[in-house]
Amino acid sequence: LDNAFVIVEFASGVRAHLDLCMFAEGAPVEQHLLAVGSEARVESSVPGDRVEVQPRHGEVTGLEAPMWPEVTYEGFHHGSSFMEHLGFIEAIRSGTGPAVTFDDGLWAVAMGAAAHRSIDEGRRVTLEELGAPWGS
Repeated sequence: LDNAFVIVEFASGVRAHLDLCMFAEGAPVEQHLLAVGSEARVESSVPGDRVEVQPRHGEVTGLEAPMWPEVTYEGFHHGSSFMEHLGFIEAIRSGTGPAVTFDDGLWAVAMGAAAHRSIDEGRRVTLEELGAPWGS
């Protein structure tokens, strides 16, 4: 699957969507990420180096996410793959846990699998259907 528009509804009531097109590298926006809650929404896109917090009341604030100076070549993930590898090496050397846990990875895979099944079957899919122990 190289393109999708996916809406995720969490048990807390928070909804998020991912608008993804893997063959739009030349477009102004290749990926658009948006999380919406009752008080605000958070939005970012790839390419891009800004995350915006847009509250229901009050001013929109933006967080700049500039390229790390350690990154000498961006690659396809805007330098994040390089930084992830540095963090992983540091976790091994220091004996601390990784920044991203096994459960984090399991969540990501389960949500991706549910999204793919939803697209294939044209219906809402819950994480319980995939055997996820934490529910949807």
